[in-house]
Amino acid sequence: MAEQNQLHIQFVDIDGENFDKKRGWLNLKKSRTITITIKEYQEDIQNLEKEINKKRELIKKKYTEKSEQLYKDISQYQENINKCNANLQEDIISKNKYDKQLDEFQNKLSICLANANEIILEKNKTLTELLDREKEEKQAISDKYKNVLWVSQVVHNGLSNLNPSSHYNRIEKGSIIRKHHIGEFLEGGGFIYTEPFFEGTQPQGKAPYGAFISAQGTTHDIVSVQWMTPENEIITSDKIIAFGSTVYLNIYTEGLFGQHIKVCLKDRDYVIDYLTLGFWNGNDDLNIYQRKSKEKTGGSEPEEMEESKYMIRNVDAYRINNQSIPEKAKIGVLGIKKLDPESLEELVTHVQKSYFKVFIDPKWEDEGGDELEIFAVIEHELLSAKDKRKEMKQKKNYILNVSKNGKLYEESNNTGNQVTSLSGIESNIAHFEQCRYKAITALYGIDSMQMRVLFQQGKVNVDKKDLIYEVVADDTTKRLFLFLDDEKTADCNHENTPQDHTGNVIKVVGTRPLNLMLKDDQASFDISFPIPTLEEAVDMAFMTERKRLKYLKNYNLKFDTCRFQHNLNIRVYPELEYELGFKLKSENPFYTGQNNVYTQRKYLGEKGLFKIRQNKINQREQNYKNNKQEVKEGRLNFNFYEIAAEYSFGGIKQAEISIDKEHPFFNVLDTIMWVANMVGNLTFNKEAEEAEKELNKNKETSRQLNNRKKNHNKYLENVGKSLNKLPLKIDIEGPVFAGAVAWKYDPSTRYKYQVGTSYAVKFKAAPLLGVTGRLDLLFVATKIPYVGVAVKGITGVVDAVGSVDNIWNWFVDKLRGGDKYKIKLDIDYFIDLYCSGKFNVEATAVEYHTIDGFRNNDIKCQAEIEFGIECGGSIEWKIGKIVGEAEFTGAAFAKFTIERDEKDEVIRCKYDGLYAKVSAKINTDVETRKGQGSDSEEDPPKKFLIHGGFTYETKLT
Repeated sequence: MAEQNQLHIQFVDIDGENFDKKRGWLNLKKSRTITITIKEYQEDIQNLEKEINKKRELIKKKYTEKSEQLYKDISQYQENINKCNANLQEDIISKNKYDKQLDEFQNKLSICLANANEIILEKNKTLTELLDREKEEKQAISDKYKNVLWVSQVVHNGLSNLNPSSHYNRIEKGSIIRKHHIGEFLEGGGFIYTEPFFEGTQPQGKAPYGAFISAQGTTHDIVSVQWMTPENEIITSDKIIAFGSTVYLNIYTEGLFGQHIKVCLKDRDYVIDYLTLGFWNGNDDLNIYQRKSKEKTGGSEPEEMEESKYMIRNVDAYRINNQSIPEKAKIGVLGIKKLDPESLEELVTHVQKSYFKVFIDPKWEDEGGDELEIFAVIEHELLSAKDKRKEMKQKKNYILNVSKNGKLYEESNNTGNQVTSLSGIESNIAHFEQCRYKAITALYGIDSMQMRVLFQQGKVNVDKKDLIYEVVADDTTKRLFLFLDDEKTADCNHENTPQDHTGNVIKVVGTRPLNLMLKDDQASFDISFPIPTLEEAVDMAFMTERKRLKYLKNYNLKFDTCRFQHNLNIRVYPELEYELGFKLKSENPFYTGQNNVYTQRKYLGEKGLFKIRQNKINQREQNYKNNKQEVKEGRLNFNFYEIAAEYSFGGIKQAEISIDKEHPFFNVLDTIMWVANMVGNLTFNKEAEEAEKELNKNKETSRQLNNRKKNHNKYLENVGKSLNKLPLKIDIEGPVFAGAVAWKYDPSTRYKYQVGTSYAVKFKAAPLLGVTGRLDLLFVATKIPYVGVAVKGITGVVDAVGSVDNIWNWFVDKLRGGDKYKIKLDIDYFIDLYCSGKFNVEATAVEYHTIDGFRNNDIKCQAEIEFGIECGGSIEWKIGKIVGEAEFTGAAFAKFTIERDEKDEVIRCKYDGLYAKVSAKINTDVETRKGQGSDSEEDPPKKFLIHGGFTYETKLT
């Protein structure tokens, strides 16, 4: 027997299967029963049988030599007897001589036969004794293995939990040859580990002592899905769940054991399905918002961590707890160890599925509406579908119905959805090689003491062979350290023997870094970035992917063991920061640079972010050459804005810069300018011209109409308006805008081994847009059937009263009374509807990162809306030398203020109430006293509250 304390596994009937002897991995084509034994036992049996066979051959040889002469003598005597009989027949010998010879030959033959029988009996006795000895020695060999135990378990989270008590008690102690069945529910690539070991010793957990067994299977599919409550009750299609509930999703699979599947949740929209005739399925993605747990945030609300389209989950074998499972689900039996080490494990039925928690996020109401029909889309490379995905919405029971009025299922200590949550089942045999490392970590700058995990077995970048680590550096030299966690190469089984990985794990590929130091489990070298010239800094300012690749510094290392092989690309970016100030008709209160040198630039009509154009650089250069592109239409005509820019390196200002080429920020500026100029369309020039034509159709030439326009214009001039014969008037208040943007290479806070570009924006627009509209209701009313007749009647009465002076003055002229007896009387009235609105924006801390998204979002938006109705009238008279006029105005108006409160995360709407305002004025004068003053009475405007205001708040989350 081999070494007493080390046993090795051996397979018996695996012809036609793929067995990687070096790794100890039996990869079956599909589920089946295999025979497993112990290599040392088989060797002992083979040695015994070899010894027994050798002794058997010696015995056969010994007795064969003894019997061969006897067989010759027997043959000779038998031949003599036959010859003697022939001689008698042919009368060659006499009868007496025949009898004498025959008697002699028969006696000798009998003696030979007796001797031969004794030899056979002796041989059989010797062989029987040898067979009995063989049986005894085989039993003795078996007795040597009477304390053998077996580990036989599904591999979860590696094999670090193997210990002397981790054996499978259902396998009888001392079992040497056993049948092991791999069921269909274990097909897919996940591993079962099995190993024999002596009681009282430690399982080794590696080849060649034990072996990993997997079955790939021939069919890979999603069998069914089930939604369940936290109490393991199936949620049928007639149940409706409330937002904020926690439910569980069962995805029953075939041939996917041990695999990682990607699950996307969608909202099914039947209406859109019908409207689009199937050209677009109309299903809304429900994004996964990963959050911190309440424990980590001190009991506060969970903080958003990550947003993803997918959840990544593992397919495992789960025990069936009396719940109903689909008919085609793949089930089988596994042993579950009890707490008592001496008791037998319980054989429990398991099923192949992925089982995980789903939090019905209230944010999904914003994404899909207040009623959802949620179904799952599962993706995996092994799926048979052409696009490697399967949508589980064919049956009603696959759908989870969600509504604001549904039943709430809450779970304590709920941390929300997780983007990635794996059970630890492995389907990659490389994770069980003994020549390995478990993690790669990086530390840049000894003072920072911030370790970055670039790779960690089972957690970080587990499926990536090509890793990146990006840093931002200035001209100060800092040391970069790379560490291999738990690096072990003693069990290296490198194919290129006798070379192994000891002392040869880390290699440098390409450019050799400065002051490089290599050890078995770590590497370190110096990193810095030289100060760029002004021309280089300007070129680097456009942080496109092409510019990133042009200026970054690359160092490549390779980490190589039997288990893992990783290529690490270290990218070094310059610590450059740029700042660009902008202003339009205003001073810039946010520009934080050390200069105020603004350069005036011409705006050439670009739509900025609103225009999709492939070659923006060529188009902009063409626009600068074409002065005809200058914006001229609209009341607001902003042709110029002003910018200023500078850059710093390593936190120290270097120079002011003038950027004449394309930069993404110009899209933002062009967008602002385009919006400002397009607001001019709100003057409704075309509609106003049509209204003027309509007004002129009447051709009223009476002084009453002219006086009405005059008086109306006079009133409007008091509020800064001019009617100019138009019943509709829109006035736009021009934007007052100032801001600054700073951008730089900045490490990601989400993926700390990557560098993105961060943009910090500050801006203020007060207002960004202000519009006041005013409509002459009398003119509008004349266009309304029936109402128009009444309004025209009222106007006729007013004009008739105003015509009294014409009749009186006719009589005065007839009587030759002179001008001092004439009178003048003008009466007019108006009704106007108006609406005024302003939109103010101020951002003091808005930061966007190209990898992390928005980091800070302190934007204050405020909308002020006032609407109301104004009316007024006037009368002028002249009686002899006495002249006078009287005016009155009245208004009813309401004001709304809408703003977003970032601190409280609410939208706040404030209504100030409905007010009425009245004022009147009377002036009299005597022509002879002109220049000596006049008598006048004017009532101060009075404001009356008709009803009070209120404030309403809406939570954003």
